[in-house]
Amino acid sequence: MIEQAALITNDSVITREHLVIEAPVFWDNDKETCNKDVPGLNPLNGIQLDSVMKSIEKKYISKALKLSKGNESRAAQLLDINYSTFRYRRRMLEIP
Repeated sequence: MIEQAALITNDSVITREHLVIEAPVFWDNDKETCNKDVPGLNPLNGIQLDSVMKSIEKKYISKALKLSKGNESRAAQLLDINYSTFRYRRRMLEIP
């Protein structure tokens, strides 16, 4: 995690904010509604886990690519996965 934070930050000091991984918010507790950003998640009809997991994975891969300025090797490092695994998942999820 520290290595990933070092890759992400442009600062010379890693702070707590660099070590936090954002978890997706699925339901709004006040309104009992579904997060519109996660397809397949509907509190009334259940969860289509495959769809939810693909959506989350797609967001993380896209974010890693953005942070690495399109460098796939660095994006794979940020996600702490093997480069070939990263390329496979990117192709399967059809991420440009």
